[in-house]
Amino acid sequence: IILGDVSNDGGEDQLKSAAGIFSNLNTSWRVLPGNHDRDGVRSGAFHELFSGHVPDLLGAVAGIPSLFLPEFLPEIEYPRTELGMRMIKKVLDLVSRTAPDDLFIFSHFPLISQNAYALQFKGEYAKHFLDGEEFLDQLGQIVTGKILCFAGHQHWHRIINEKKFVHCMTASMIEYPMEARVIRIADDRIDISTLECGVPDLAAVSLDSAPWVAGSKDDRFLESVQIES
Repeated sequence: IILGDVSNDGGEDQLKSAAGIFSNLNTSWRVLPGNHDRDGVRSGAFHELFSGHVPDLLGAVAGIPSLFLPEFLPEIEYPRTELGMRMIKKVLDLVSRTAPDDLFIFSHFPLISQNAYALQFKGEYAKHFLDGEEFLDQLGQIVTGKILCFAGHQHWHRIINEKKFVHCMTASMIEYPMEARVIRIADDRIDISTLECGVPDLAAVSLDSAPWVAGSKDDRFLESVQIES
């Protein structure tokens, strides 16, 4: 599941290049647009080039009900980082009808603030969904088990494990080259690990030369968290 910013400015050539790379994956894949892909969403190129791989709002991953939150809808001009009341109501209605024990959320923007964390590590804060925390609180009244959130957009890895939710944020591949999160589910537990770059020298150069990249390099694993109530 690719969480957006697959291009620099949403240009068709860049999106075609990304689509060519993803088409060589030997597994099923889905892709969400990020804020860098907005022009491609507006023009229709994003959905055309990734046809069949852009998920609906509600689906399932590994048998767990899953929300795929849109970063941007061309017909609804929300402020830059808000889901908006209309989208929140739509999602809450969908989840209420499903009444899941556990829920995955996939989103380009994080749902909780990272500002204090950014200040701690002197990193550049790229913002979050401003109404995301309230949205999570409302979802928590419907979902009986864990809410597992996966987001990108920021410039560091970070996993937050709270009583009701796990919020796993993965930095861009340009900042942590070719790294990906690996999620394993067994029985009622979930583990998160990081598939590291096969070229460590390239990763070191990227991290050392990008002053906006911050955070703890150790925040790469979450072991055996219970996901059912």
